[in-house]
Amino acid sequence: MSENRFRILFTAGGSPGQEALYRDLQDRYVLFFADMDPQRISPSIPATQRFKIPAATSEDFVPVLSTLCKELGVDLLVPGVDEELLKIWRAKKMFGATRLFMPKASFVEEMTDKLQMNRIFSNLGLDVPRAVRADESADGLEFPVLVKPRWGRGSRDIYHLATPEKLSFLLEVLDGDLSRWLVQECIVGKEYTVQIVAAADSSLQVILPIHALEKRGSTTVASMHSDAEIERYCEDIHRHLDPKGCYNVQLIKSADGRVRCFEVNPRISTTFCMVIRAGFDPFKFFCEGMSVANRVGTVPDIRLVRHYINEFVEAY
Repeated sequence: MSENRFRILFTAGGSPGQEALYRDLQDRYVLFFADMDPQRISPSIPATQRFKIPAATSEDFVPVLSTLCKELGVDLLVPGVDEELLKIWRAKKMFGATRLFMPKASFVEEMTDKLQMNRIFSNLGLDVPRAVRADESADGLEFPVLVKPRWGRGSRDIYHLATPEKLSFLLEVLDGDLSRWLVQECIVGKEYTVQIVAAADSSLQVILPIHALEKRGSTTVASMHSDAEIERYCEDIHRHLDPKGCYNVQLIKSADGRVRCFEVNPRISTTFCMVIRAGFDPFKFFCEGMSVANRVGTVPDIRLVRHYINEFVEAY
């Protein structure tokens, strides 16, 4: 009967959370997972549903991925890596009947640049930490500050600096063009990744605040629960920007209740599996036009604990 089921292909198949997606969705859909290193894909996923694709930086990425989608009869492609997004969107005609579970290209371009995102939000009246380009004056910023790439993911290459002197030293020794880095005020509070899902017509469907309790690049322990202030903040974001598909907002909620966004990922992330476990099926209403708009603000209490396994394989 699998021939009649919807067929979904996830890239970044080896990232944390994909195994949970397979476990919770395998009875509803025919699922495929692709990665540049298929050995990273969980062995609990059948080998016939795991595929190798080139890195997003390769000129073969789009031709190989689009051909794979056609050969597998994929109905919906779910990209999971920032570098893939614009390449896929700009070549969407090559994917034929396969639909893309991602926001529009302009939203991707604006949100993957952390400094541009910060300035857009500030201009819209949305509360954000103050930030400047690393080759601009940091006068007026309160210390400590964070220095990080404007484009990047997985908490890579982030520096925490307590004084202006340490900032000056770092900027002197950083390799490359300083305009590709930003300096941002460090804000203190509880960190949340808020999963937001919209239908194909951009109507807001789900807001799920996920409190990151432990992180090792990606979230390893998290809890999910309703938070009216965070949900209002995210509704404001969606009303102003009106994207479709799935994206997530990373923010800090301070002890005084102040909510400030520091990053937006225009794709699914490693905690997207909690959306499914919470009882929501964004693929169903995205593809079939079914609405669950009344689910905004109804968040079950769920805790995620991510474990790692050891596997021994033959050397080669």
